Amino acid sequence: MGPTTEEDQRMSANCVFQRKEKKYLIHSGAMQIMLRECAGNMPGAPLQHYRIRSTYFDDENWQCYKAQIVKQVPRFKIRFRQYGNPGGFNPKGFLEMKMKDGAITKKRRFWICAPWLNALSDENTADGIIALNAGITSDALAETYQAITSHITFGSFQPVVQIEYQRVSLEDPQGKLRITFDTNLGFSATRPCRFVPRRERDGLPGDFVIMEVKSMEDAPDWLKETQRQLSVHPHAFSKYALAVSMIYEPLLPANEKAGSMTTVHFSTGVEYATAV
Repeated sequence: MGPTTEEDQRMSANCVFQRKEKKYLIHSGAMQIMLRECAGNMPGAPLQHYRIRSTYFDDENWQCYKAQIVKQVPRFKIRFRQYGNPGGFNPKGFLEMKMKDGAITKKRRFWICAPWLNALSDENTADGIIALNAGITSDALAETYQAITSHITFGSFQPVVQIEYQRVSLEDPQGKLRITFDTNLGFSATRPCRFVPRRERDGLPGDFVIMEVKSMEDAPDWLKETQRQLSVHPHAFSKYALAVSMIYEPLLPANEKAGSMTTVHFSTGVEYATAV
C-alpha cells in the first residue's frame, strides 16, 4: 500500500529533513499535461499512485489553525499520515511535525502504528516505536519523539480533522526534485473530538488538483516553461486550514487583508475558504 519499498526505506532513513515547497491550484486537464511533461523530462522517475489519509491534531485554542491563518513565522502542524489503496490504509504511518519557516519546510517524523497513538507514554508503545524505526539513530529518534509527543501528551493536542485524497507522485532518482498531484480531497471530523462540527464530511470538486513541487534547488527550465504556458502560478494553500474552515465554524473572518482567509471561486460556483 502506498509508496514502494524503496520509497518506504528512503522515508524511514530521514527522521528529519527540510526542503522548499511550492503549491499550485490547477485543473485536472492541466494535471495531465504536466504529467506528460514530467514523464518526458524526469527519466527514471517512476509514476506512483496511492491514497493518503492525514489526521491532524490541534489544541483547545486551535493553535496550529490560527497560526496558519495569520501566517505566523515559524509555525507547525502535527499529523498522523497513513498510506493506502482503494482497499484500505496501512495501520502503520508517520507521526509528523511539519514546520514552516519562511520558504523552508522542515519535517520531523517517525513510524508508529495507529492504535499506539492513544498510548504514547506506555512502555510497550515506546518499544514498538523503536523496533519500527530501527534505521534511525537512537538519539535522533528520541529527539524527534520528544518534540512531537510533548504537544500531544502535555500540550493537550487531540485529533480534530481527517483528510483523505489520491496522490500521483514522481521523484527523480537523485531525490532532488519531487512533484505530487493530489485529487479527490475529502474532509471529515474526527471522533471523538472536543469540538462540535457543523458538518461531518465535506470535500472539493473532482477536477480540483493541488500540485506541489518539492526541492532544495530552483525548478528546472522545462518545468518553469510548462507552468508559464499553462499560466500556473504558486498559491499558498493549507489543506488543514481549509478542512477546519469547512468542517467547523469559521474561527476568523473569511475576507480580510493578507494573513487571513481568501475566497476561491471554482467553476462549480461553490466558494471555498483557504489560507493565503
